[in-house]
Amino acid sequence: MSAHTPGGWRFHPPTGIVAEDGTVVASVYYTAGTPGKCERVANARLIAAAPVMLKALEDLVSAVESPDSASLTELRAARAAIAKAKGTQ
Repeated sequence: MSAHTPGGWRFHPPTGIVAEDGTVVASVYYTAGTPGKCERVANARLIAAAPVMLKALEDLVSAVESPDSASLTELRAARAAIAKAKGTQ
């Protein structure tokens, strides 16, 4: 898997998802009044948050790997989310 564009990302209408250095990470196409616009904007915001969510999950896994601090189910779910985000599942 190749590395992703480093965060932070932000949703910048009408351009799409933009990295801190101005690189366009993803385009989001819509026009005012277009059916599905709200869904596309919500998806764009979720995509823009991906690097932050990935970092949070990685930090969570690191913090809770001691046997007494988290249930195995929660730890497995966090690991699965990290693998999915990284494309390594």
